[in-house]
Amino acid sequence: MMTRIVFPPRRIPHPLVTLLTLLLWMNLAAFGAVTNSLDARLKNACAEKKIDDRLNALANLAKTLSLSEIPETLAAAENLKQLRERIVLSESTFKRWGELAPADAFARLTEMPEGMSKVESLRSVVTEYARKDVRTAAAAAAKMKPGRSRDETVPMIAEAWAKTDARAAIKWVDGLPEGFPKEAALHDIAPE
Repeated sequence: MMTRIVFPPRRIPHPLVTLLTLLLWMNLAAFGAVTNSLDARLKNACAEKKIDDRLNALANLAKTLSLSEIPETLAAAENLKQLRERIVLSESTFKRWGELAPADAFARLTEMPEGMSKVESLRSVVTEYARKDVRTAAAAAAKMKPGRSRDETVPMIAEAWAKTDARAAIKWVDGLPEGFPKEAALHDIAPE
């Protein structure tokens, strides 16, 4: 004897139920978009109770920034209460900017006053800039004002360039005017 499986009749939902379900889904999607806004993400990161968790949340927020969110995030970083929070968000934002548009990030950084925050941010941006377009990065570095930022940038570019074309890197370093960190750059290209 064969067993027959009987399925319950399929119900077609009432049009009003369908409409309400659709509206609810659209509202939830809109709410998701709102909670994913930069302001909401920043508030969530700053709401972390423990400082280490808060700093990690700020750094992670910066990793997901779009290019259009970067100026707003840099401005928001300056308004944070704690110095550590400002530094972490600012440096992480510059690092992200360096990934997305290193020439623009580098140009903005060179306008900043000398300081450790500038130097730290340049370290991540210069690496990416040199990787994407070492000749343009070298030209931009050659225009930098004297200071620790330039003293660290030139050897980093020379070292990155030497990995792909050591002769061109040495020629560039030799052609730099006096006052540039030529010896440090040459040492990074060919350490003794």
